[in-house]
Amino acid sequence: GPSLARPRAAAAGPDTTLAVALDAHRVDGDLRRVLDRFIAGVVVDPDGSTSAQLTRLLLRSFALGRPGLPEGGMRRLPEQLAAGLADVRTAVPVEAVRSKVTGMAGVDTPGGPLTARQVVVATGPTEASRLAGVPRVAMNGLTTWWFAVDDAPDPRRLVAVDARGNQAPPGPVWNAAVVSTVAPSYAPVGKHLVEATTLLARRDGEACEAEVLAHLGDLYVCDTASWQVVAHHVIPKAVPASPPPLQLTRPVSVGHGLFVCGDHRDTAS
Repeated sequence: GPSLARPRAAAAGPDTTLAVALDAHRVDGDLRRVLDRFIAGVVVDPDGSTSAQLTRLLLRSFALGRPGLPEGGMRRLPEQLAAGLADVRTAVPVEAVRSKVTGMAGVDTPGGPLTARQVVVATGPTEASRLAGVPRVAMNGLTTWWFAVDDAPDPRRLVAVDARGNQAPPGPVWNAAVVSTVAPSYAPVGKHLVEATTLLARRDGEACEAEVLAHLGDLYVCDTASWQVVAHHVIPKAVPASPPPLQLTRPVSVGHGLFVCGDHRDTAS
């Protein structure tokens, strides 16, 4: 509809929660459960309390775009940004940030101060609050399990969600995918790579390996006994919460040569 043709149409008018919006449009049954489970994994919110306007914007991106993964991992993105710069320093902790209020802008490090005309704080919201003084935002958390498997449980390039159950899936996994079908280089040599996401807002968000594997076996209808854990990431502050009314963008310029960037300044997912 209008949301697909015009992005601003998705964020127009009064906002409400996703759950209320779906109720108002009488979306129920299997379709409702699939939408709930898929969107919950995107915005890391199992309760439907996220802005309906934000959700429409995200679904527009999925409908018109082509999700993918960069070869070599997400680290390739900052590496490409740094490739054209003459002076790049990594693994240097920043203790404080200074704006031009007291002279030159810059940062304080254990090795001494660094000065600059402008400073961009491109961090998560917690560090941005500490360094740049911007207001804190609430955060949603998740865990991601990564498994090395001999045989791909599904050859398709799909995200799997479990639409069974009333308020939540019958197990801890909210979505899963065979990542190596899209990005073969992500998998260990001779293996496939499967990811599974749980949501920390629920009691089973910190489910153990056996519970996650049991649910994946049920979801993919396969034996997961030989699956090996490659990594298990627990990320309490994964995504900024976006309750209604949607604040589409937050100021990037803090003033006096200081800027703040990140998904907490825009549409987070």
